[in-house]
Amino acid sequence: MRARLALLGMRGLAFLGEAKLRGRLHVALVNAAGTAIGLAVVALVVEVWARSKAEFPTKAYQQYVHPRAGTLYVPGSVVRSTNQLNFWTVSRANYWGFLGRPPPPPC
Repeated sequence: MRARLALLGMRGLAFLGEAKLRGRLHVALVNAAGTAIGLAVVALVVEVWARSKAEFPTKAYQQYVHPRAGTLYVPGSVVRSTNQLNFWTVSRANYWGFLGRPPPPPC
């Protein structure tokens, strides 16, 4: 091995040192990538768990279905809607029982 290094000269020694550096850099990059993937998986699991546990305090609100008008709520009641993912909204029923703005006053 020493005879081989002597034949390679200084250029060969520099190449061998560079190979060691490349090996260490490769190991460091693989470890960093593994850590990043592991942290991403943990964050995903925590996110799914938190979204499964989070909900509005009360889901009970009074509603009824009118044959011609559709779904009506108790006037003035608060209606909370969510898909437990990215849609959380709170609406108040107007004095006719519909969600949204109150109707314009009659002329």
